[in-house]
Amino acid sequence: MILGWTVIGILFGITINAPLELHIALIVHAIAGGIGYRLIERYAVYRYHYLQTKKKG
Repeated sequence: MILGWTVIGILFGITINAPLELHIALIVHAIAGGIGYRLIERYAVYRYHYLQTKKKG
């Protein structure tokens, strides 16, 4: 999570003179990316547990 904020900080540092629209787009993209990553992670964990319980049964 800290790494993500660091990357965003670097991006904002590079685009400090960029228009406001670009900053909003970056924020939206970061939030959407974070949500997408969480969903994939949750699915992967669920799938792993499902396969583990299937092996035992």
